[in-house]
Amino acid sequence: MNERNLTTLSTRTVTGLSWALFLLFSWLYMPEWWMAGIIIGSGVHVLLQEWPQLFKKRDLFFGAVTILYLLLPFFLMLRLNRDLQYRWLLAFAVVATAIFDTASYAAGLLFGRHKIAPHISPGKTWEGFAGGLIAVGLLLISMQWYFNGYSALRAPLLSFAPLIATAALAGDLFESWLKRRVGIKDTGTFLPGHGGILDRIDGLLVVIVVVYCLKDWLF
Repeated sequence: MNERNLTTLSTRTVTGLSWALFLLFSWLYMPEWWMAGIIIGSGVHVLLQEWPQLFKKRDLFFGAVTILYLLLPFFLMLRLNRDLQYRWLLAFAVVATAIFDTASYAAGLLFGRHKIAPHISPGKTWEGFAGGLIAVGLLLISMQWYFNGYSALRAPLLSFAPLIATAALAGDLFESWLKRRVGIKDTGTFLPGHGGILDRIDGLLVVIVVVYCLKDWLF
């Protein structure tokens, strides 16, 4: 790994995990309205500042249709935030996506050989995906140990890992495809090493839908 890649990895790791820890702290120690404010504020910023960069005038209809890609996940985040039984799943989705992103990027730099979609996102490799999957699996094993004996937990959490990893990858590739269509690298500069907020949460937007749909399968 060269010095430039090491610097990029360090920046992405610090920024990504700091963002996840901030949201985790907000979920644990701050009132519901605080977390709701973060979700709404992030959604409004992405919708008004970052999303328009992904479309040209001729893409107006496509942009209007695909806006559900933004609105639905943010709506589901607010729903989870209001429900005391499932609120922890919001924090889990944020942390799991951050861990997958960081681990897959690191594994891709170290071991990446086989491209997943070279014409959409040349940096994504199957080796990186495997690294992210293993990292999410370890997180879920730790959570299973923590919830050991919790009778409300129906399913082994480890079985959740492939779904989380695949959803995070799908969200990342979809946004990469949108950016490639208009020839931009990032949607903003809000987060060092990542770009805009949308660049940071592109995987989360799909993960949160999967988590919400399967919440009753877990409990």
